[in-house]
Amino acid sequence: MTVLAHESDGLRVVLTISSLRVGPAHFAVQLRQAHTNSPVPQVQRVTLEFRYGGNPELGTIAAIAEPTSTGDFALHGLYLSVEGRWQITVRVRLSDRAEDVTAVFAVEARR
Repeated sequence: MTVLAHESDGLRVVLTISSLRVGPAHFAVQLRQAHTNSPVPQVQRVTLEFRYGGNPELGTIAAIAEPTSTGDFALHGLYLSVEGRWQITVRVRLSDRAEDVTAVFAVEARR
């Protein structure tokens, strides 16, 4: 299990990945207010974007995470499909902001 965290615009984004191996994996996103550590209730959508660093021609795969509780979201699937370096961008759409809050994570998928 890999746990990655990023803080941006008063929001703490924690991404937990069940496995950094090529194949199906579970991705959990936890959103908290940075100062109070309380769940973020005004989330409209959480999108995860997967971009393989070894071949830009593969493009970006985007998927919407499903809410599991207030401030918590999950996604399961075969998104790390090739061995190598991946960039995972978490985009959070909040009802009280005009711009998405983004957190970018770099990971290495192994066989």
